[in-house]
Amino acid sequence: MKIDVNRTSLSRPLDAVKEPKRAAVPANPAGNDAIVISAAAKMLREAMTIDEPFDAAKVAKLRAKLAEGSYAVDTGKLAARLAAELMLLTRESK
Repeated sequence: MKIDVNRTSLSRPLDAVKEPKRAAVPANPAGNDAIVISAAAKMLREAMTIDEPFDAAKVAKLRAKLAEGSYAVDTGKLAARLAAELMLLTRESK
C-alpha cells in the first residue's frame, strides 16, 4: 500500500490555533460584586460563636494531662452533647 503524501494533513499549512470557548461572564450593570450566604452557612457561623470566656488555667491543666498521657475522653458524654447540639440546630433552622 502506498501513502499519498499530498493528501496527509502535514503537507497543508496549519490553521491558526483556535482558543477554547469560555463561558460568558454575566455583566454586572451596577459594577458591584455581591456575596450571598446560604441559611446553612449562617447557622454554622452562629454555632461557631463562643459565648464562654477563655480559661487559661483550664487549658494549662488539659495540656499537662495530654503531655503526661492521662487525659481520657468520655465518649458517651461527648456523643450525648453532640447529639443535643445537633437537635438544637435542627430546631432553630425550622
